Amino acid sequence: MTSPPLTLAESLRVSGIFEDAIEKLLFLSSVTPDLIQHQELSQHAGDEISSIIHHQRQLEAKYEKLIDQRASLKGVANKAEYKKNARAIEKAGQLLREATKTLSQNLKENSDVNKHFTKMQQEKEEIITLLTQTLDDLKRNGTFESLFKYVREGKRTHEKAHEILKQEKDSIEVMKRLNLEFEREQNEYEKHIVSHHAKLASLKQENNTLKQKSRADISYARNEVKAKKESTARLHQQLREEEELKISTWQRNCQVETRVHEETVAFLKNRQEVLQNSLKEAHIKAQNELQSKQEELSQLQQRNELVEHQLSIYEARWQKEIDEQKRKAQELTRLADLEALRHRPLSTQKISARIIQACYRTYIVRKNEKLALQAKKKKKGKSAKSKR
Repeated sequence: MTSPPLTLAESLRVSGIFEDAIEKLLFLSSVTPDLIQHQELSQHAGDEISSIIHHQRQLEAKYEKLIDQRASLKGVANKAEYKKNARAIEKAGQLLREATKTLSQNLKENSDVNKHFTKMQQEKEEIITLLTQTLDDLKRNGTFESLFKYVREGKRTHEKAHEILKQEKDSIEVMKRLNLEFEREQNEYEKHIVSHHAKLASLKQENNTLKQKSRADISYARNEVKAKKESTARLHQQLREEEELKISTWQRNCQVETRVHEETVAFLKNRQEVLQNSLKEAHIKAQNELQSKQEELSQLQQRNELVEHQLSIYEARWQKEIDEQKRKAQELTRLADLEALRHRPLSTQKISARIIQACYRTYIVRKNEKLALQAKKKKKGKSAKSKR
């Protein structure tokens, strides 16, 4: 089954409808009723129904066994065994009818809400998935391929269900025939009903006892759950008090730390102000001392210049006196040499050598004096620069 793709406008319209439907279904899926109390009742009813079904199956097996025995006893000459078997069949049939009625009544009175709710949720999720896939097909191809596929599968499922229904109808026809046979057998059992009332009453009494026991067990279980819940609540309260104590301790510690921090900040600010004031005073004092030292330096420089001037005058005078003394000493030496030459005749070479030696000594003395004077001038220049 295929269909031509939709136009863009048709795809947009259908997509909007599908998106609105998906949104509403998601909203319905998010609404979940509280079925806790009903689950407890359903659990109790389910246990009771399971017990009845188990008892009914045992009765059915017993009934089938007695029917087989009756078929084998029809040709026996001893009728006592046949009558005993008939009474047993009547008794089993009565019990089976009572069990069937009880089961039907319980099934009518206790419907499985959780099962229906789960089935409903699954159907909603399947519809949402189908709509989402169809919406994707519309957006991609503009077709309903997923929807057509779902319809084909649903049709096949419907056909299978129709076949199953047909089989069920055949089974119902078989059951009707069995019921007719059962009714014929029932006519034989009715004369034994009175004898079984006492046993039925005892079974009812036992059933009531079991119900009371079940109620007691349920009450005990509820009390136990309540006690566990209260114990958990007390433990939670204790833990909460411990945590609150820890929080209060942390808050006190935090307050102490905050106060210490504030006092420390105040102390540091005060200390900073004191240090700034001290720094200002030290700066002012240093400026004053620098100014006074500069004045002293200028005075010392003036005195130094005066002393240097006087020293230069004294050095010049002293140098002049030394030169005069050296000149006189050289002159005396020269005169002494001439006097010696005059009194002691020497060869021409010795006289020349002595003259050369005297001139050399005079040159060396003058050179040393000149170097000493230059060294003194250099020292004076360096001392003046360092003072400045």
